[in-house]
Amino acid sequence: REVASHPRRASRLGPIQSSEAHASIVREVLDVLQSDPALSQSLGPPLREGRLVSDGKLAGTALAGNLQVAGTKAAGVAAIQAIKDAEVWRLSSLSLQVGGGQPVSVPLRPPQ
Repeated sequence: REVASHPRRASRLGPIQSSEAHASIVREVLDVLQSDPALSQSLGPPLREGRLVSDGKLAGTALAGNLQVAGTKAAGVAAIQAIKDAEVWRLSSLSLQVGGGQPVSVPLRPPQ
């Protein structure tokens, strides 16, 4: 993946997110989606992201929100939950709804 041009961008040409924490979470979402062959193919690489929109459940150590994602074949909405542990934000739950379909739970990779 190309290096972001700003610390609050998740990808080189993506929008500036509202915080570096949001950008970090968006990067992780993109990595997870791109590493899943079925999801990556259903959206069509390369993936592009919109802004992460918090649903108001933001606390000091938890975040929930939605992220528009689009590929060359389809677009969808990723529903995200993340937690902050030892000053690092990590995804705790991710689902993807492509088009008007049903949301699908996306398996997360173990923390590295």
